[in-house]
Amino acid sequence: MIDPSPAVPGQLIDRLPQGTRAIGQVVTIGSLAHDVTQHIQKGRVTAVFARSLYFESDGHWVCMGGADLGRSALTINVRNVGEKKWLDYFPLGTTIAITRSFIEVAGSPVIALEPLALWSAPQLPAWTSKTLKSGLQSLLVLAPSVRLPTDGLGQYLQEDINEFTPARVVRAARQSVADLTHWLSSARDQTSESHYVQRAVSGLIGLGPGLTPAGDDFLAGVLVALALCHRWGQHRCLATAVAAQLERTGPVSRAHLRAAVIGEGAEVLHATLTALVTGDHARLARALVDIDRTGHSSGWDTLAGAILVMRHLVQTGIMRGWHRSETVLVGVC
Repeated sequence: MIDPSPAVPGQLIDRLPQGTRAIGQVVTIGSLAHDVTQHIQKGRVTAVFARSLYFESDGHWVCMGGADLGRSALTINVRNVGEKKWLDYFPLGTTIAITRSFIEVAGSPVIALEPLALWSAPQLPAWTSKTLKSGLQSLLVLAPSVRLPTDGLGQYLQEDINEFTPARVVRAARQSVADLTHWLSSARDQTSESHYVQRAVSGLIGLGPGLTPAGDDFLAGVLVALALCHRWGQHRCLATAVAAQLERTGPVSRAHLRAAVIGEGAEVLHATLTALVTGDHARLARALVDIDRTGHSSGWDTLAGAILVMRHLVQTGIMRGWHRSETVLVGVC
């Protein structure tokens, strides 16, 4: 986890003169971030890091980061225009105004909102049982060679977690992950099995340190994978259970879980799952390097949740490639 910027709350580092052109230009904006900017006029900077910040308005949290920061539903990606750095004008506590064309600070336009490109999570390409199995085998080889962390739920990427000394958070999550595994494998009508998912969410949400605890990231990965694989019944059941307990975790994590509820994760997660299901070993190797750069262990924790779903598909023989028209709908809650 990156330490917040030491900037003084509420003070501009270098106040822009009236009439100055914007020093930042939005490159891409995620779907949820776009919705916020369309309906909110005021906000406040609530967290500042080396490459990004969060602002909050009316309970909605949005991330702003550089053009090279990964895309997500919550992220506004901004490039500098000229020599000044746009991030310097948003110290912790700064009040911002959002107009149709600009994000303003103290009456001056700092970031231009137009033109921009709307980013939304891509769907999976065509894949088969054979390519998915190949991708899962590659993952077992590649993940440890990149840097599989020892202190998060990324340990669940191992095929047999009992072969390793479990991290503290893994021990705390063991029953919840077992409940999720049982629930994923249960009969098609899962109404009678809904207590498993409710108990799993209760044990995972808010589990672990940081702005996005490992348990939350794991749940987000499960949600995204279920949506990508069109397991709508199970997705709806899990999304309902998560929504009922969102207040048990922090605001940044709540925002990311809301994105997962609509099937959207970080760009790097979608890239990794695309490489996985198509069995693209080289592409998967590159994607895992980016996963490792995502937070302290958030990338691995989220991927582990998604892989729980993918392994379930292989084990149960339920497959769906995006090139096929039929959809397997499993369960309701």
